[in-house]
Amino acid sequence: MTREELIKNCKYYKGEKECPFEQGTTNALWWGGEQHLCETVEHNSNLFDNMTIDYNDALSKGWCSGALLDVNIPLVQRVIIYYLDLWHGKNYPYDDLDVIFTY
Repeated sequence: MTREELIKNCKYYKGEKECPFEQGTTNALWWGGEQHLCETVEHNSNLFDNMTIDYNDALSKGWCSGALLDVNIPLVQRVIIYYLDLWHGKNYPYDDLDVIFTY
């Protein structure tokens, strides 16, 4: 998956250099996560494939819930949500984790 292909599947990040959302908002949080994923994929072409494998493994073990189980959402977008869930949990452990559901 290329950065450009991934950007087409992002909900908030559209390739901007600066966040178009007000700092401190949930939209800015998700924009930052999607930007980070896209930039990381640009430097590590295997990352998204590895994330897909990890997502499928977590799915098979029953570790997923909510939107991660919704087969009406394209796989690429579910993997982005999976990444954001992991990213949010790692980088913001003291935040209200319900914020992931607003994505």
